[in-house]
Amino acid sequence: MLNTSLNMKLDKKKLLGQFFSGSKIAEMIEALVPSRNITSAIDPMCGIGDLLLPYADIEDLTGVEIDVQLRDTIIERLPNIQCISGNAFSAQTLSCLKSEGYDLVVANPPYVRKELIGKAQETKFSLTDITCNLHFFTDEFNTLNDSERNMMHCAIDKISGLSDLSIPAWLLCMMLVNHNGKFAIVLPNSWLSREYSQPILELIDNLFDVNYILNDVNGVWFKGNAQVRTSIIIASRKSSCNINTSIVDLYESAQNSTSLYGNVTEAHNFANFIRKGISIPNICEIKHLPKSTITSVQTEKLEDCIRSVSSKSNEYITMSSLEDVGLKISQGLRTGANGFFYLKRVCEGVYRSNIYVGYISHKDNLFLPVIQGQSDLTDRYAVNTKLSTVLLYIQDSLTQSDFDNTEEEHKIGYNILPLDIQQYISDSEKLKIKGNFIPSLSSVKTNVRKPKKGLYRFWYMIPKLQRRHSAKIFIPRVNSSAVIVYKCDIVNAVIDANFSTIDNLDNSIWTNNALVAILNSTWCQVQYEQLGTVMGGGALKLEAVQLRKVKIPNLSKKVLLELDRIGGELCKCRISNQSDLLDQVDFHIINSFFNNKEKSEILLGELKNKLQHYKEIRQ
Repeated sequence: MLNTSLNMKLDKKKLLGQFFSGSKIAEMIEALVPSRNITSAIDPMCGIGDLLLPYADIEDLTGVEIDVQLRDTIIERLPNIQCISGNAFSAQTLSCLKSEGYDLVVANPPYVRKELIGKAQETKFSLTDITCNLHFFTDEFNTLNDSERNMMHCAIDKISGLSDLSIPAWLLCMMLVNHNGKFAIVLPNSWLSREYSQPILELIDNLFDVNYILNDVNGVWFKGNAQVRTSIIIASRKSSCNINTSIVDLYESAQNSTSLYGNVTEAHNFANFIRKGISIPNICEIKHLPKSTITSVQTEKLEDCIRSVSSKSNEYITMSSLEDVGLKISQGLRTGANGFFYLKRVCEGVYRSNIYVGYISHKDNLFLPVIQGQSDLTDRYAVNTKLSTVLLYIQDSLTQSDFDNTEEEHKIGYNILPLDIQQYISDSEKLKIKGNFIPSLSSVKTNVRKPKKGLYRFWYMIPKLQRRHSAKIFIPRVNSSAVIVYKCDIVNAVIDANFSTIDNLDNSIWTNNALVAILNSTWCQVQYEQLGTVMGGGALKLEAVQLRKVKIPNLSKKVLLELDRIGGELCKCRISNQSDLLDQVDFHIINSFFNNKEKSEILLGELKNKLQHYKEIRQ
């Protein structure tokens, strides 16, 4: 009974995104946004009221919380609060809020995955319902002028179907800030680099000046289930003043028993300490950026390395990214039902699925080799060994039943599948994955196409593969130690969504071998560490949207030809024996920027030290 109760509590926390902030995070926010300067404050997803506690004495204090069981706790902790029990996205809640907005909006938005939105007993709102109400809120609140209102509507329209609940929560928080107000929002550091968060970041750039970005370097601000590295963004409504952005990296060693920065300075002096820019290495590192966009913050550290060696750091800002030079960076294949579409080799020519007891004979025209996970990788940059996984890739064949029940005009050119595969499909139709029959899975049922004209397609026919699914250069999305970029030398191999792929067909001068050399360079490795997301266990998660931002000096044709040669050599040897070749790569890349051997060697030393530092921090 105890286990069932615990599971229910965990399920509820997951469905509502409940990870309470704690008093130390709240106290740090108040040290930078003092309560004496605030006359009204709101937390639209307040949990037990942690973030509002330092502002308990102000008269105009509002908290919205969907979990009615927390109401008594909130009122007991904050006697002055107007506590609204309800969904922050409902029209009924809107009627209880100040249309002119608030001096301060604090929030730790619920990071509820898209699949779980509306599943909790407390809310039946779908993402569509929420976006519809956000459009309504945008027109009702008086916190935005006409131009800003249009920008908000555009941002709402850009909400991706992949978005978690944090995206609409951010939009709501921004529209609750009055014309002279601020927001202070707690977020996972990974959120800043999510592709679906980009419209929000653009809106922040347009409506707000970012005052502070506080980073939890070692992932210690939240204990227990929320094992993520956290950031806090504090921003004020945009003004004509030139406002610097302060980036504060706080290490575990900065905190004591009472404060997240207690070993650095006292609460009353924290803002002044940051203003002075006094960095203490590996404890509290501070950097001031001139008025800049939040979307550019992540690449500033490499610019700092260059600035320490040369005045050419300004040229780095306009340097081309991997995307700019014509490389297509995407994610590998996502089947929607790996248990069905991926089969494992039992012995030569014989395969079986993890969900099926029978055996299937290999058919060259129906199976493609797959690099599915890191177990398929070797100790070399080039992958050319026999793979144990294949993709069931049916494009021009049907089961006998589907063939017989399809009109002639919709099956012209189709063949009949072998009997063992027909049996596999028939039996799999009765199997469930995550509680749903395989043909009914959300990413499988979309395979079905029955147009008025043309060929029918059925659930077991995965969509036609795109170039990105078979690109020859690929990078693991999760990296436990160093990021290694691989080349696939296997004919017709498919790359799984566990990897990002790089397609160079639109830029032939950037050959596969040259890319192996360039993307395994120290220059790129440092940027991976800066752009990627450090996970709870210390692994680095590197998504396609982050890779696209990696900047590269202008490489001449002569240099690219030399890098192609070195990359070819890299692919012949073990990864552990490549330091001399990689040093050559590093020199060619950095010297393309400086054209000065001495400065290039100095910068390479700086970058190597920085790279080692990043690895030590996350390990």
